[in-house]
Amino acid sequence: IVCVLYHELLLRITRHVGEKEAVVVILARIQASGLMPWVGQFLLDLGFEHARQHGGPVGLNLPPHMLMASVFRHWLASSLKRHIAKGLQPELVWFEVLEKPALHICAEGIAFMQKLQGMGFRLGLDDVGAPDGHHKLAHVRQLPLNFIKFDGVATRRLLANQRATHLRRLFDAARLRGVPLIGEHLSQPADLLAAAGMGFTHAQSRDLRTVNFV
Repeated sequence: IVCVLYHELLLRITRHVGEKEAVVVILARIQASGLMPWVGQFLLDLGFEHARQHGGPVGLNLPPHMLMASVFRHWLASSLKRHIAKGLQPELVWFEVLEKPALHICAEGIAFMQKLQGMGFRLGLDDVGAPDGHHKLAHVRQLPLNFIKFDGVATRRLLANQRATHLRRLFDAARLRGVPLIGEHLSQPADLLAAAGMGFTHAQSRDLRTVNFV
Protein backbone atom coordinates (compact mmCIF):
# COMPACT_ATOMS: atom_id res chain seq x y z
CA ILE A 1 0.00 0.00 0.00
CA VAL A 2 1.40 3.38 -0.99
CA CYS A 3 -0.11 6.60 0.37
CA VAL A 4 1.05 9.92 -1.02
CA LEU A 5 0.36 13.48 0.13
CA TYR A 6 1.47 16.12 -2.35
CA HIS A 7 0.57 19.57 -3.59
CA GLU A 8 -0.56 20.64 -7.03
CA LEU A 9 -1.42 24.09 -8.29
CA LEU A 10 -4.92 24.83 -9.51
CA LEU A 11 -4.98 27.82 -11.85
CA ARG A 12 -8.01 29.80 -12.91
CA ILE A 13 -7.45 30.85 -16.50
CA THR A 14 -8.75 34.31 -17.38
CA ARG A 15 -8.14 36.43 -20.44
CA HIS A 16 -8.51 40.22 -20.67
CA VAL A 17 -7.54 42.62 -23.42
CA GLY A 18 -4.02 43.86 -22.83
CA GLU A 19 -3.34 41.84 -19.71
CA LYS A 20 -3.02 38.33 -18.37
CA GLU A 21 -4.31 37.36 -14.98
CA ALA A 22 -3.46 34.18 -13.12
CA VAL A 23 -5.11 33.23 -9.85
CA VAL A 24 -3.38 30.27 -8.26
CA VAL A 25 -4.63 28.03 -5.49
CA ILE A 26 -2.38 25.50 -3.79
CA LEU A 27 -4.46 22.35 -3.71
CA ALA A 28 -3.30 19.61 -1.39
CA ARG A 29 -3.99 16.20 -2.87
CA ILE A 30 -4.05 12.85 -1.16
CA GLN A 31 -3.96 9.69 -3.21
CA ALA A 32 -3.26 6.04 -2.63
CA SER A 33 -2.62 2.93 -4.63
CA GLY A 34 -3.76 -0.44 -3.36
CA LEU A 35 -6.72 1.39 -1.86
CA MET A 36 -8.62 -0.79 0.59
CA PRO A 37 -11.67 0.63 2.39
CA TRP A 38 -9.95 1.16 5.74
CA VAL A 39 -7.04 2.91 4.01
CA GLY A 40 -9.51 5.15 2.18
CA GLN A 41 -11.15 6.07 5.49
CA PHE A 42 -7.76 6.87 7.03
CA LEU A 43 -6.83 9.10 4.09
CA LEU A 44 -10.13 10.97 4.16
CA ASP A 45 -9.73 11.64 7.89
CA LEU A 46 -6.18 12.81 7.19
CA GLY A 47 -7.46 15.15 4.48
CA PHE A 48 -10.16 16.65 6.71
CA GLU A 49 -7.59 17.31 9.40
CA HIS A 50 -5.18 18.85 6.87
CA ALA A 51 -7.86 21.25 5.58
CA ARG A 52 -8.87 22.25 9.11
CA GLN A 53 -5.33 22.90 10.31
CA HIS A 54 -3.94 24.61 7.20
CA GLY A 55 -7.05 26.42 5.98
CA GLY A 56 -6.42 25.47 2.36
CA PRO A 57 -8.46 23.35 -0.05
CA VAL A 58 -7.88 19.62 -0.12
CA GLY A 59 -8.75 17.36 -3.05
CA LEU A 60 -9.74 13.90 -1.89
CA ASN A 61 -10.36 10.91 -4.12
CA LEU A 62 -13.69 9.28 -3.37
CA PRO A 63 -13.85 5.73 -4.75
CA PRO A 64 -17.38 5.13 -6.07
CA HIS A 65 -17.70 1.71 -4.43
CA MET A 66 -17.21 3.42 -1.06
CA LEU A 67 -19.63 6.21 -1.96
CA MET A 68 -22.29 3.68 -2.89
CA ALA A 69 -21.97 1.55 0.28
CA SER A 70 -24.41 2.48 3.06
CA VAL A 71 -21.91 1.58 5.79
CA PHE A 72 -19.35 3.92 4.29
CA ARG A 73 -21.87 6.74 3.81
CA HIS A 74 -22.72 6.46 7.50
CA TRP A 75 -19.02 6.55 8.45
CA LEU A 76 -18.35 9.56 6.20
CA ALA A 77 -21.30 11.52 7.58
CA SER A 78 -20.14 10.84 11.14
CA SER A 79 -16.53 11.76 10.34
CA LEU A 80 -17.56 15.03 8.66
CA LYS A 81 -19.82 15.93 11.58
CA ARG A 82 -16.92 15.39 13.97
CA HIS A 83 -14.48 17.50 11.96
CA ILE A 84 -17.02 20.30 11.38
CA ALA A 85 -17.49 20.46 15.15
CA LYS A 86 -13.71 21.00 15.40
CA GLY A 87 -13.83 23.86 12.90
CA LEU A 88 -13.60 22.30 9.43
CA GLN A 89 -14.98 24.58 6.70
CA PRO A 90 -16.85 22.37 4.19
CA GLU A 91 -15.95 24.54 1.17
CA LEU A 92 -12.28 23.57 1.66
CA VAL A 93 -12.98 19.89 0.87
CA TRP A 94 -13.17 18.93 -2.80
CA PHE A 95 -14.35 15.35 -3.25
CA GLU A 96 -13.21 13.87 -6.57
CA VAL A 97 -15.25 10.83 -7.56
CA LEU A 98 -12.91 8.39 -9.27
CA GLU A 99 -14.01 7.06 -12.61
CA LYS A 100 -11.57 4.27 -13.36
CA PRO A 101 -13.61 1.58 -11.60
CA ALA A 102 -16.82 0.83 -13.47
CA LEU A 103 -19.16 3.41 -12.03
CA HIS A 104 -22.75 2.71 -11.08
CA ILE A 105 -24.35 5.52 -9.11
CA CYS A 106 -27.39 4.28 -7.21
CA ALA A 107 -30.23 6.58 -6.15
CA GLU A 108 -29.05 6.49 -2.53
CA GLY A 109 -25.56 7.51 -3.62
CA ILE A 110 -26.86 10.46 -5.64
CA ALA A 111 -28.99 11.60 -2.69
CA PHE A 112 -25.90 11.42 -0.48
CA MET A 113 -23.90 13.50 -2.97
CA GLN A 114 -26.68 16.09 -2.93
CA LYS A 115 -26.57 16.11 0.87
CA LEU A 116 -22.81 16.76 0.81
CA GLN A 117 -23.34 19.60 -1.65
CA GLY A 118 -26.01 21.07 0.57
CA MET A 119 -23.55 21.09 3.46
CA GLY A 120 -21.10 23.13 1.37
CA PHE A 121 -18.68 20.44 0.20
CA ARG A 122 -17.58 20.47 -3.44
CA LEU A 123 -18.01 17.40 -5.61
CA GLY A 124 -16.56 16.63 -9.00
CA LEU A 125 -15.69 13.87 -11.44
CA ASP A 126 -12.02 12.98 -11.72
CA ASP A 127 -10.13 11.84 -14.84
CA VAL A 128 -13.03 12.18 -17.24
CA GLY A 129 -12.05 10.86 -20.65
CA ALA A 130 -9.18 8.72 -19.38
CA PRO A 131 -8.19 6.00 -21.89
CA ASP A 132 -9.07 3.28 -19.40
CA GLY A 133 -11.96 5.17 -17.82
CA HIS A 134 -15.64 4.41 -17.44
CA HIS A 135 -17.38 7.77 -17.14
CA LYS A 136 -20.54 7.97 -19.19
CA LEU A 137 -22.46 10.88 -20.63
CA ALA A 138 -25.11 10.24 -17.99
CA HIS A 139 -22.57 10.87 -15.21
CA VAL A 140 -21.49 14.18 -16.72
CA ARG A 141 -25.08 15.28 -17.39
CA GLN A 142 -26.94 14.10 -14.30
CA LEU A 143 -24.72 13.83 -11.21
CA PRO A 144 -24.67 16.73 -8.71
CA LEU A 145 -21.31 18.34 -9.55
CA ASN A 146 -19.38 21.50 -8.68
CA PHE A 147 -16.54 20.81 -11.12
CA ILE A 148 -15.48 18.35 -13.82
CA LYS A 149 -11.85 17.38 -14.27
CA PHE A 150 -10.55 15.94 -17.55
CA ASP A 151 -7.69 13.45 -17.60
CA GLY A 152 -4.36 14.82 -18.85
CA VAL A 153 -4.28 12.53 -21.90
CA ALA A 154 -7.87 13.45 -22.74
CA THR A 155 -7.10 17.16 -22.35
CA ARG A 156 -4.21 16.95 -24.79
CA ARG A 157 -6.29 14.98 -27.28
CA LEU A 158 -8.94 17.69 -27.15
CA LEU A 159 -6.32 20.43 -27.63
CA ALA A 160 -4.86 18.52 -30.59
CA ASN A 161 -8.36 18.28 -32.07
CA GLN A 162 -7.98 14.55 -32.48
CA ARG A 163 -11.01 12.71 -33.79
CA ALA A 164 -12.48 11.19 -30.67
CA THR A 165 -16.25 11.41 -30.94
CA HIS A 166 -17.07 10.08 -27.46
CA LEU A 167 -14.49 12.31 -25.82
CA ARG A 168 -15.85 15.35 -27.63
CA ARG A 169 -19.38 14.47 -26.55
CA LEU A 170 -18.21 14.25 -22.94
CA PHE A 171 -16.57 17.66 -23.20
CA ASP A 172 -19.57 19.30 -24.88
CA ALA A 173 -21.89 17.87 -22.22
CA ALA A 174 -19.56 19.12 -19.49
CA ARG A 175 -19.56 22.65 -20.94
CA LEU A 176 -23.36 22.69 -20.86
CA ARG A 177 -23.29 22.09 -17.09
CA GLY A 178 -21.81 25.56 -16.52
CA VAL A 179 -19.42 24.33 -13.82
CA PRO A 180 -15.63 24.82 -13.76
CA LEU A 181 -13.84 22.56 -16.26
CA ILE A 182 -10.33 21.54 -15.18
CA GLY A 183 -7.69 20.29 -17.60
CA GLU A 184 -4.99 18.18 -16.00
CA HIS A 185 -1.26 18.36 -16.70
CA LEU A 186 -1.33 21.74 -18.44
CA SER A 187 1.70 23.86 -17.61
CA GLN A 188 2.75 25.86 -20.68
CA PRO A 189 1.23 29.30 -21.34
CA ALA A 190 0.36 28.44 -24.96
CA ASP A 191 -1.51 25.33 -23.84
CA LEU A 192 -3.34 27.30 -21.15
CA LEU A 193 -4.53 29.91 -23.63
CA ALA A 194 -5.61 27.22 -26.08
CA ALA A 195 -7.48 25.41 -23.30
CA ALA A 196 -9.23 28.64 -22.31
CA GLY A 197 -10.27 29.12 -25.93
CA MET A 198 -11.89 25.70 -25.92
CA GLY A 199 -13.84 26.33 -22.74
CA PHE A 200 -11.59 25.04 -19.96
CA THR A 201 -11.72 27.34 -16.94
CA HIS A 202 -8.91 25.85 -14.84
CA ALA A 203 -5.65 23.95 -15.23
CA GLN A 204 -4.10 21.65 -12.66
CA SER A 205 -0.52 20.45 -12.58
CA ARG A 206 2.44 19.81 -10.32
CA ASP A 207 4.55 21.86 -12.79
CA LEU A 208 2.60 25.14 -12.81
CA ARG A 209 4.86 26.82 -10.26
CA THR A 210 7.57 26.97 -12.95
CA VAL A 211 5.45 28.92 -15.43
CA ASN A 212 6.14 32.60 -16.07
CA PHE A 213 2.86 34.47 -16.62
CA VAL A 214 4.41 37.96 -16.94
